[in-house]
Amino acid sequence: MQTGPNANVPQLEWAHPDIERDIKHGWWRVVTFLHLHPFVASNTGAQDPAGTCIPSSGDLGAFAIDKDRFEAAEAWIINGADSFRFNLTDLDVFRGQSDNRTEFFRASV
Repeated sequence: MQTGPNANVPQLEWAHPDIERDIKHGWWRVVTFLHLHPFVASNTGAQDPAGTCIPSSGDLGAFAIDKDRFEAAEAWIINGADSFRFNLTDLDVFRGQSDNRTEFFRASV
């Protein structure tokens, strides 16, 4: 898990070489990406305080890159009470629509 003091969570670049090595040797595989959109009612500055389980455009971009990199099958977005799970083969359902869809959070309140 990686967190930070702001809304942007950097990639786990420090872990990628080890993950890639382990996958290459057949020691394990990435089954799902688990991503948290926390419900924090007081956090209205830069994040969605409702913990919406819909993927943002940044989430979708990260899932697409890591799908190819680690051959994961699905992604889960959770908020502590509910979850949204989808196969990464369905990423195209979201492409090209985030700019026009109000349910996609774009870091402005």
